[in-house]
Amino acid sequence: MRPPQIGNVQKYMFPFISLIKKKGIEHVVTLSIADANPMVPHYKIEKQLEELEIPYTHLRAGYFMQNLSTTHKDSIQKEKDIFVPASDAKFNFTDVRDIGEVAAKLLLTGEYKNQTIHITGSELFDFHEIAQKMRLILKQPIKYSNPSGRAFKKKMLKYGFDKGMIRVMRMIYFVAKKKKSDTIYSDFEKIMNKKPISIEKYIKDYAEYWI
Repeated sequence: MRPPQIGNVQKYMFPFISLIKKKGIEHVVTLSIADANPMVPHYKIEKQLEELEIPYTHLRAGYFMQNLSTTHKDSIQKEKDIFVPASDAKFNFTDVRDIGEVAAKLLLTGEYKNQTIHITGSELFDFHEIAQKMRLILKQPIKYSNPSGRAFKKKMLKYGFDKGMIRVMRMIYFVAKKKKSDTIYSDFEKIMNKKPISIEKYIKDYAEYWI
């Protein structure tokens, strides 16, 4: 299943946000990225909700573990290669099941309105380390080839991704390379009173996607 095309936020999302305001929705939980970047669509959506004074909670999540079993599944399964242009940048890998659990709780309780919550994993890893973990757990010769941005674009076009989606991914990885390392937050543990899902558990739970 391919991600939807990324169009113009003002054209496609702002009318929907205006409708939310008109209908008097009491609480909107957004999903963004861990460190808001004005260049990505998520940031513009956050700001539009705030400007219209719609009650919100922004969930800024770490790098989705599930990117490996969706967006990058084909290159890992077919070529045994985590094909992302991230150099040795470290990410706070986050399981989307944790994000969904927090979002559900906030919508049911109405807690944390007009606040920003950071949902991340509890450890930082680069893709060399992720490849090593996948090799050990899956018993598969998975590598991390760290391609150039141009090679990444060519490969993603081959696998059917649209140019807009590829641009956003390249930008996210470019920013990660410049920053070198994400930040770990403890918000998930405070809200849910438990540890976030580990990368090892994620790999075991989703093993069928790569074998």
